[in-house]
Amino acid sequence: MGSLSMFHWLILLVMWVLWIVPLYRILGRIGWLQGWAFVALIPPLGMVLLWFIAFGKWKPTAGTIG
Repeated sequence: MGSLSMFHWLILLVMWVLWIVPLYRILGRIGWLQGWAFVALIPPLGMVLLWFIAFGKWKPTAGTIG
């Protein structure tokens, strides 16, 4: 055991991108500041952010039904 190899860091980077990019787009579409997506890199805060998104008020956007 020791430090992580370059391959492990690459996998970690890919996982971060797969997590942050969709969250960044979702936050922009619901009218929230997109920079909040980077909070999701800290696991407990990411879960809290998802709860706020799920149960918070969203600004209506053009083309939405309802």
